[in-house]
Amino acid sequence: MMSIVERKTVLSFLLTPLLGLQIACSDGGTDEEPAASPPAPEAAESRPTPEIFAAGTVSTPAPEFATSLTADGGTVYFNRASEDRSELILLTARKLEDGTWTTPENVPFSDGVYRDIDPFVSEDGSRLFFSSNRPTPGESDAGDFDLWVVDRAAEGSWGEPRNLGASVNTDATEIYSTLSRNGNLYFSSDRDGESFIYRSRFVDGRFGEAERLLLGTEEESAGGNPAIAPDESFLIFTTVREDGVGGSDLYVSLRRDDAWTSPRLLDEPINSTFTDFAPHIAWDGDVLYWTSERPGIVAADVVEGRPPGDLYFMPWSP
Repeated sequence: MMSIVERKTVLSFLLTPLLGLQIACSDGGTDEEPAASPPAPEAAESRPTPEIFAAGTVSTPAPEFATSLTADGGTVYFNRASEDRSELILLTARKLEDGTWTTPENVPFSDGVYRDIDPFVSEDGSRLFFSSNRPTPGESDAGDFDLWVVDRAAEGSWGEPRNLGASVNTDATEIYSTLSRNGNLYFSSDRDGESFIYRSRFVDGRFGEAERLLLGTEEESAGGNPAIAPDESFLIFTTVREDGVGGSDLYVSLRRDDAWTSPRLLDEPINSTFTDFAPHIAWDGDVLYWTSERPGIVAADVVEGRPPGDLYFMPWSP
């Protein structure tokens, strides 16, 4: 197993803007493109395969990551970054009757002034949670990443973003929020020295003090980018481990009463030899969305440096 120092190194990408995702594998990494994943031994036609989400409209040659859809699947929120990842904005698009998607537009409060990432829309579409380095109330300068929420009025306009406050945020980094159907909030933070996943229970209309989740053992619990099932029966998250496929990978932990099982690596073709991260679970619980830097919109032979990444989806259940 990896030491604490090694885990801090390989998990640092989970808590850097645009998740850093400058993968620092335990062997020191390489600038060479990893080899493509070998084909599965069973017949490919018997297994679902990942599809690029709205290729050419939502998924483009630019870096996109962190998908979240409304319960009816009709509106998507996601991140798009500039080529050098210096500008991070939140975008939204709507699904048309013919199944195509509208040209994405900025959400009104995300104009590139601050680094807004990791959107998560509530089941009824009335609230959008996100991470941002925008100043907290009383401050004038951008700071560390906190969790924020913005409410949508009945006529469709968005209000002003609100910081989720001291029961959730700290002087450390808090990113990547996800909400269960009963309102409990899950997110990742490095407040304890490395990236772990936390839960803030929604009680009497408020988020309570955040508690760190134990996913199997203490050492197995390090990770980030949590995606909670709507009924809280399982949680998918991102981490880097010696049993992984390559880069960062997606793992699942099942809930048993109020305990969580040891995380299990998701099989290929969800994970790949490239970086896989930023999971999202559809509100009906049986479709998985995630971001992968495997060759997609942009072919591997034209990529110089870090691949841009695309948004993927596939039917999946634990």
